[in-house]
This record gives sequence, structure tokens and C-alpha cells, in this order.
Amino acid sequence: MISDNCPECGGLEYQLESTGEWATAIRCPACLTDCTLCGNTGLLEKIDSSGYRVYVPCECRDVERRLTTYNRAQFPARYAGKNLENFEERAEGPVSLKYELLTLRNQFQPGDTGLVLWGSPGTGKTHLMTAFLSYLALERGLPCRFIDFGDLTTRIKRGYDRGLSENEVIDDLVNIPILCIDELGKGRGSDWEISVLDALVNRRYNAQRSTFFTTNFPVSEQEGGPRKTDSGAGKRIRNPFNPNELEQVKSTLGLPNLEERVGSRIYSRLVEMCSFRHVTGSDYRRK
Repeated sequence: MISDNCPECGGLEYQLESTGEWATAIRCPACLTDCTLCGNTGLLEKIDSSGYRVYVPCECRDVERRLTTYNRAQFPARYAGKNLENFEERAEGPVSLKYELLTLRNQFQPGDTGLVLWGSPGTGKTHLMTAFLSYLALERGLPCRFIDFGDLTTRIKRGYDRGLSENEVIDDLVNIPILCIDELGKGRGSDWEISVLDALVNRRYNAQRSTFFTTNFPVSEQEGGPRKTDSGAGKRIRNPFNPNELEQVKSTLGLPNLEERVGSRIYSRLVEMCSFRHVTGSDYRRK
């Protein structure tokens, strides 16, 4: 059983480590004792409505299921301790977005509209996204996956060496209910990279999977309604958009906009799959 007053984890039931490439969640050893309900077997004996003896999972196994979900998400080790609560609030930064995400994380369901967080490097896009998805995995047990676009293309190239096609490599990313692609538009922007991105985005679009993105490239506009789902989910988060903001950002950064970077076909799908949010503020890495 778990102590609510554990001094090591504060009653969270787990601890986060950043010793490898990815963040890892483990059971808190300080507050874990033998389960008095199942005797650590993980199963409880019940009598069903027909009078048959059946075995159901004990509640003590729920935390292990959530930890497994988190560990499979492959969040970068650097972000093991990042959450929405400890996101640095700066006067010029995305304070309102932080609190929208705090609300959304308890309401979000697989199949709902995703997000594109765009803005200059160092403004906290990856912190916000990993913190949001970490909560979905750790506290709600929703299957997620996080991947950097450059890492994705590297994995595909390694797959070629093993005789795998790019579709075989990305199948798992297509099927995961909630996916975040970090650094959208990263790389050389070659025809091959665009074709890989197109295959992944299009397959998730057709399957109505929730997909999140971060990018340093400015967006051309904030348009489009939420995707319709059978459950009626998929509310779009909106925010005011200054039509002159794009040109100001492009002038400052010297970057093409996201549509120019990934192409109109992919961008059109992003508009329907996601809400767009501009993450502003100074580069925290330089402070």
C-alpha cells in the first residue's frame, strides 16, 4: 500500500529519473509496502453476477501500469522533472497557455484536436509539451509517444540497413493514440524528409489520431475548426492572432513560414488536426 505522507515522493507513488537517454519513472521505494488487499499478487478474487469466481486486477497495479505507459513514451531525460506547475512564468511569456494546458490535461481524450506550439528557440515549447503529455501518461495512463523529427529520420535510415521500409518504421507512431513530433520542419527540408513527414501525418490524419507538434517556424495563419469525432470531442483552443505578427517574426528570425517549410499538403492537414499557439518570450537558455 502507499503512504499519502511519503517524504520522498510526496504521495505521488513514483519518482522520476534522468540517468539515461530518456526520462524514467520508477515506483517510490520509500513508501511502498505489501498490499493488504491482494498480498502483492496483483489480483483480487471476485464473484461475478452469474456466481462464478473471477480474478480482477488489484488497484495496487494501477501505478505500475501508468509508469509503464510513461516509460514507453520516450520523453527526453532533460525533461524528467519538468511539469506545468514549474514552468517559468515570465511577463512576456505564455502564462495564459500554461493555464489552458493545466485545464486541458484533465479533459483531454484520445482523438481530440492536437496543438502546434510555434515560436523562437528557447521559449519553452518542448517544456510545455513534455509536461502536458507526461501528465497524460503518468496521472491518467493515456498512451503517448514523444519523438524529435531529426531522430525519426535517423531511425528510418537505420531501418533501411535492416531491410525495413519507412512505413514499417513509422507503423508504431501511426498507431499510438497520442503523438508529439518535436522540431517540426527540422532538417534539410529534402524531398525525402517531406515524404516521410507526409506519410506519418497523413496516416494519423486519416486514423483521427491526436497529434501535437512544436516548431521554430512561424505559421501563416490560425484558421480551421476542430476535427469532428464520433464522440463529439475535439474542442479547439483559440487565441487572438495579429495578422501582422507573422511578417514581424519572419523578419526577425529570417525563416520561411511553416507552410513554406513543410508544403501546403501537410500544412492543410495540420490546420484541421491542431490548434496553433504562438509561444513568446525571451530565450531562457541565455539567461
